[in-house]
Amino acid sequence: MKALRIHGPLDMRLEEVPLPEIRESQVLIRVRAVGICATDIELYDGRMPYIRQGLSRLPLTPGHEWSGTVEQVGTAVGTLKTGDRVVGDISLGCGQCLNCLRGAYHLCDSRTELGVINEQGAFAEYIRSFGRHVYPIPDGLSFEEAAFAEPTATCVNALSRTGVRPGDRAAVFGDGVIGFLAAQVSRCLGASAVVLIARKPDHAPVAEALGIQFVDSSQKDIQSEVPRLLGGLPELVSECTGNPDALNQALHLTRPGGRFNALSITGAREVPVDVDYLVTRDIVMVGSLASPNAFPAALRLLASGAVKVSPLITKTYPLDRGVEAFEYVRLKKGPRIKVLVSPG
Repeated sequence: MKALRIHGPLDMRLEEVPLPEIRESQVLIRVRAVGICATDIELYDGRMPYIRQGLSRLPLTPGHEWSGTVEQVGTAVGTLKTGDRVVGDISLGCGQCLNCLRGAYHLCDSRTELGVINEQGAFAEYIRSFGRHVYPIPDGLSFEEAAFAEPTATCVNALSRTGVRPGDRAAVFGDGVIGFLAAQVSRCLGASAVVLIARKPDHAPVAEALGIQFVDSSQKDIQSEVPRLLGGLPELVSECTGNPDALNQALHLTRPGGRFNALSITGAREVPVDVDYLVTRDIVMVGSLASPNAFPAALRLLASGAVKVSPLITKTYPLDRGVEAFEYVRLKKGPRIKVLVSPG
């Protein structure tokens, strides 16, 4: 089969590789759509912290935001059959360690992340996963829309852990796909008003189409503009840019007694945090990794239309133009909320 393989910084090649072999508890899946995530770009250009930490080993096929159809089913997988339309977890737990048994399989002692750590990813014609980590796609949801299940689940997990209270005012830093999804999920979980903050006006029309207020921080003072739009400081703030400089901006915008979460990896070795502000304002700060136990809720939000993703799709490339797709995103050649690759 064909797969995109990263061999080093900016060294990605479309290669012929063996079809994945499955064990009795696994399924083989034909990939239909896969999204390019900031994590994939960081693996591609070499900035991903997991590389220097020795967790991500090259060569590697990236890709964890996928949808597809079941091609082959292991003998111990009871609920899936050939032809089923599915999506699946990025985090693949052993199912036996303490973290897995308490439901934190994204922190498995034998840590595996599809397309990132110890398992080849979805920028390929086929992938494999464990039956327990695969979920049916609801009727009416396209493969392209279903490829947003993983980032949507990431936001569901982060915001559920942070705690959204009915009537919360919410601010989201970042107009990438995580920012747009976090804004919509915040609203679904009870936020009464949401403001999206970005450094450029490029994606303001998309925010308007989704009914989300938009602030261009290059033109407006967010410390005054955001409270003006929300009617006060936000109780809930999400940092979704991965920009180290945005972390304290987001923290300082959080209402005393409020909650703040960081959804993005910066790639920086150290990021200064104003801990005194955090303490003296009694703010809860949450770091959130991946999307454990959140796929069913994310799929229901997508299928119901409560979270809309079609306006976030910028371009779709075939697999044989995958390197071109990565370069389009990396070089910021144009609008790029979400670029998809369609292997088949």
